[in-house]
Amino acid sequence: MDDLSRLRSIVEEQVGHSDFMLARLDIDGQTFYGINAHGEAFDKPEGVTFQGQRHAEGHALSKARRAGASGGEATLYVDGVLPPCQWCKSSFAGFGRALDLDWLTVIGPNGYLGRYTRGGGYETIRKSF
Repeated sequence: MDDLSRLRSIVEEQVGHSDFMLARLDIDGQTFYGINAHGEAFDKPEGVTFQGQRHAEGHALSKARRAGASGGEATLYVDGVLPPCQWCKSSFAGFGRALDLDWLTVIGPNGYLGRYTRGGGYETIRKSF
């Protein structure tokens, strides 16, 4: 999460505020970063919400999909004050299928938040930070 803290400092300096969320996805030996309200266009996989794809979590997951990353395990780190919203949580299974993941573990600044597992949905482990 140290790299997300460094990235947050850089972005805050550039935009002049801290009202944004960042995410980092580690998958298939690669790392992808995301930010909310990114403005990039991506094909929307089945089971992914419009809003979830535009948040930091969806941005990182969409970039991985575009790059062809797939299979196995992935870990998504989020740096927000709040845990992933309902749109993002309901999209994790769709992204998991689109990326052919066995599981997607989600970790916040204070630890483990939840996990998507193949064939299932997203299970929240920790409801708040």
